[in-house]
Amino acid sequence: MLKYLYLFFLLNIAMPTILLAQDQNIQVQLSWWTDTTNHPELEPFVNLYANYINSAPDSIYDNPNWNKREKILYKDFDLSRNSIFQGTLTAQAIFSSFIPVLLKIEKKDTVYQLTSLLKAKAHLGPQYTPYDPLAIMKYAVVKENGKWKMANILPYETSNWNKYQQDYITFYAPSADINNKLAIQNSVKFCDSICDHYNLKKPSPFSVYTVNGTHELGQLLGYEYYIYGNAEGKSINNIILSGNSSPYYPHEFVHQIWPKNDKRNRLLDEGIATWLGGSMNQNYKAISMDFSSRAIEKVDGNFTDLLKDHTLSFYAQGAILCDLIHHYYGTKKLKLLLEKDTSDDEKLLQAILEITKWDLSTFNKNWKCYLENISDG
Repeated sequence: MLKYLYLFFLLNIAMPTILLAQDQNIQVQLSWWTDTTNHPELEPFVNLYANYINSAPDSIYDNPNWNKREKILYKDFDLSRNSIFQGTLTAQAIFSSFIPVLLKIEKKDTVYQLTSLLKAKAHLGPQYTPYDPLAIMKYAVVKENGKWKMANILPYETSNWNKYQQDYITFYAPSADINNKLAIQNSVKFCDSICDHYNLKKPSPFSVYTVNGTHELGQLLGYEYYIYGNAEGKSINNIILSGNSSPYYPHEFVHQIWPKNDKRNRLLDEGIATWLGGSMNQNYKAISMDFSSRAIEKVDGNFTDLLKDHTLSFYAQGAILCDLIHHYYGTKKLKLLLEKDTSDDEKLLQAILEITKWDLSTFNKNWKCYLENISDG
């Protein structure tokens, strides 16, 4: 994740150049295998890919280039979208610095598959070398009412996987791992316990796909290669991708269980999942102790300074915030904070002060004291 944060920094420096180029049509570079001069039969697929790249693929709307079935199934229908378009890394920023190259188009069973690459532009400096290529992506292409449409690769990559259903969760795995009934039962038990303890509705049915590691997880999202950090779990729509070789992934379960709020600060979104479900195979206690020690050493524990410091985990900061609010004010006020509009850091601080009735100085004092208590064990 730190590598991706550095890319945010690089592209922010390049933003003046990017803004000048915002109205330019994004040109797709073709390879020998996709050059329509040599392969005229591929022209419909080349045009579809180019149209999609030029249709704000970082935005969620009724995109005419995507198949209708998945747009009905999923709000965020392109499963690859939020792994590459994050924060300031909009489509405009990405395609102003990287060239989309359509490498190959091939038929696989009942669908076609497009493989593309994002290549750094020649004018970019050597600091971009680690990000070249930024990603190698794979899409499916399906026919819908006589027209070709973009689609996710996930259902085709997993069509022969083993499947097992337990209550409202359907588990998928490429091997006999699906027979890990204890982990499956513990998954449902964890979800039920969170719902019961915090008086939440049982979640809508969702699916868990189990793979081994970040790269296999990326393949299900549509990436043959990508720079997303070392994330081993992903929750999108009603799907969880577990890259820790186990169907049991409590952090991602919380994302499915806790009521959605599009205006919730990401620090709180990841915070509640980390507080209740841990992160990266570590429980909350270990995560919070490590964070607290480093936060006190680095910025004397100041909450607002920590919001600006992207070298420390906002997952941990958000988790400790949830713990602090729950410790002082209980479940009701914590749920209220998670329901509020905290879409930016100013609104987050305003909501915290409103719920606690503290002024900023008192909040920072109590926050630092809480960090010190955690750090001391």
